[in-house]
Amino acid sequence: MAKATMEVRSAILYATVIIVLVFVPLFALPGMEGRLFVPLGIAFIVSTLASLVVSVTVTPVLSYYLLPKMKSLEHGDTKLLAWLKARYATTLQKVLNRPKPPLVAGAVAVVLAMVAVPFFAKTFLPPSTKEPCSSACD
Repeated sequence: MAKATMEVRSAILYATVIIVLVFVPLFALPGMEGRLFVPLGIAFIVSTLASLVVSVTVTPVLSYYLLPKMKSLEHGDTKLLAWLKARYATTLQKVLNRPKPPLVAGAVAVVLAMVAVPFFAKTFLPPSTKEPCSSACD
């Protein structure tokens, strides 16, 4: 049980940290957008962190007790997974042999994203306009 938990712990932790970091810029939204989305972001981050705690504590213990026969179940990779692993290993080896092109591509993507920022819309929601109330407002 501890071995299985340790095997997935770092992946779950990193995925959770990435998801939380994606929501951090939400707290910088000004005005009405901030008032609408900041509570949503807080709720999402708290629930994601609670899910992290449950996934590395409660779930392994429950699995140990509720799935006792699964300890002896051996299974290999499916044909699709074996094919994907082989392609991944080949591609990874190519990247490790020549790391410069992927690093340059990543740097170019970051620069293009930074150049695009000034062209983003300045507001998330359009400003509310107060129109004169018609007879339907009465």
